[in-house]
Amino acid sequence: MMDFGTANRRLEELFETDDAPSFPRPGTHLAIYGAGNCGRNTLHVLREEGYHVAGFLDANAHPAQTIDGTTCCLPGSQLASELSAAGIPILVAVFNYTADPGEIEDSLHRDGFQTVLPYATLAARFPDQLKSTFWATSRSFFYANRAEILRALALWDDDTSRDIFVQSVELRLTHNLQLLRQPDRENQYFPNSLPPPREPIRAIDGGAYIGDTLKAMLPFRVEAVAAFEPDTKNFGGLRRWVEHEGQSLDNPILFPCGLGAKTEIMRFQQGNAAASCISSYGDSAIQLVALDDVLPRFQPNFIKLDIEGAEIEALIGAASMIRRDQPRIAACVYHCPSHLWEVPLLLRELAPSNRLHLRYHGFNGFDAVAYSIPK
Repeated sequence: MMDFGTANRRLEELFETDDAPSFPRPGTHLAIYGAGNCGRNTLHVLREEGYHVAGFLDANAHPAQTIDGTTCCLPGSQLASELSAAGIPILVAVFNYTADPGEIEDSLHRDGFQTVLPYATLAARFPDQLKSTFWATSRSFFYANRAEILRALALWDDDTSRDIFVQSVELRLTHNLQLLRQPDRENQYFPNSLPPPREPIRAIDGGAYIGDTLKAMLPFRVEAVAAFEPDTKNFGGLRRWVEHEGQSLDNPILFPCGLGAKTEIMRFQQGNAAASCISSYGDSAIQLVALDDVLPRFQPNFIKLDIEGAEIEALIGAASMIRRDQPRIAACVYHCPSHLWEVPLLLRELAPSNRLHLRYHGFNGFDAVAYSIPK
């Protein structure tokens, strides 16, 4: 754990050194670990940029499998041994909250691969060509925001938060896959290491998905819930969960809407489960609402925001509510590169007397949440 002085010195050191792995030049032969959507997108980008992909490794590969003409095999297979013996670098194209990239890296080293490249290194090299890079982008972006990052360090009220913040910055700068490997997967939005929410809970659930956060509220006494979920399929799952499993919630209100800085119609990409999001290329239009417009007298004491990068806008749209009611807030900070510092800076502006904490609940820097908690 880090006190402020230690954390500040570590951040300064990180900005003064260059520890990130360099990405090979075009024309290089590479292998890819991970044959899911991320791996397939990686294959496309590498080919477009002039790299030769020698093969895929995937723990779920089946015999004679190919992906767009490229052989895919199990780790430990003959092809894997040939690739590692030839000294071919392998890129870890796994970038989600469930897979431990540090363990993948360790296993690849055990199998003889000398050079293991993180997905973030690819994203730093080709930030505009890749899809769904979340916090990963060019390292120059983080250097350009050095002052704001250092300013945000002073916001955190406990050593654990400072440690997580520094590791998060280090992950963005160095792409070290051994960082942030012990997420609290079971207690997102209600971590045991923080004070429990005040009861009875009056909750606003932004990004309610199919009721997972509402389910996590069941052990508490809940007085009122307003849940927002704009994806139509997700909304159907949310409604069914409330009907069949959420009977103990007192008259929850469900809104098939997104949250934003103002009330307006926006393009939206449906059908991506928890990753459905606002997009100028979206296949549908949805109603966005500002919380100050639609719930002016709700008086929440808990607001959760996991809305695929729209957290800043939603906080702006709830500014009057937050200043007046001083609720506990749990806002995700991993969807966009700058949210790691922009979200807590805005939370401190809106609720200056609240304590700020940072916790993470997934691998790969995913499911990181800033908690603003009344004293």
